Amino acid sequence: GAELAQERMSVAYNQRDQENEHSCFSDNTVADLHNNAVSVQNVFLGKYGDSDGPGLDDLIAKVDTSIAKDMTDKLQLAIDEIDAIEGPFDQAILDFTEDGEDGPNRRHIASAISLLKAFQENCSAAATKLGLELTFPE
Repeated sequence: GAELAQERMSVAYNQRDQENEHSCFSDNTVADLHNNAVSVQNVFLGKYGDSDGPGLDDLIAKVDTSIAKDMTDKLQLAIDEIDAIEGPFDQAILDFTEDGEDGPNRRHIASAISLLKAFQENCSAAATKLGLELTFPE
């Protein structure tokens, strides 16, 4: 969640610079963001192809079901927000209304970033409940 939200999305979103987007040469950023988020979700849920085994969600649910559910929900909502981005990412980061407010694409990006950051915060809370300490780069 931290890497995806910060390095892959926030930098380009905040700087409004296509050179900072995930896949600036191929214009494949939206698909890459989707696949990155789904891969995090698969690890979290213990999914691999058609296999669905124990995941981190099951481990976390043993110590706090509400955190496990919130993490599951936040990941899916982040994926939904990424999937709602229309057009190439380099254009989506420049989506403003005539009034200078964020347009729909920028709102979807901002929401996905926020949800992924909340997922990261839940990772820390879950780790604490499991007797572990996680640190994330600023």
